[in-house]
Amino acid sequence: MGTPRSASVWPLIVGVIALVASALIAIFLQQLGAQWWSLVGYGLTPLVAVLATGWDAVGQLAGQRDPWFVIRPHLSRILRILAGLSIAFGVVHIWRISEWLARSAVQYGWPLFS
Repeated sequence: MGTPRSASVWPLIVGVIALVASALIAIFLQQLGAQWWSLVGYGLTPLVAVLATGWDAVGQLAGQRDPWFVIRPHLSRILRILAGLSIAFGVVHIWRISEWLARSAVQYGWPLFS
């Protein structure tokens, strides 16, 4: 007789940590003092949050082959909501990255931008 096992909570933990870290970077970017933090924030969201959602989907689908596997659809639902929220933070980071690149283009006289 097998032992029941359920879907992993690790994708949700990774997604929440990425979203919180990205939000903190977005809020405290002025205090951090470096524009490249926006690149880190964009790497965290939406990229990590979407990858965590995929990780959960793959894990839950693979687990369905095991008759003792317990599907946890609420984890997937929460991760999809987090992925949607992460896109909003991703837009903030993209906006700041574009401002940084535009300012650098004007300041350093990049060809095609001057």
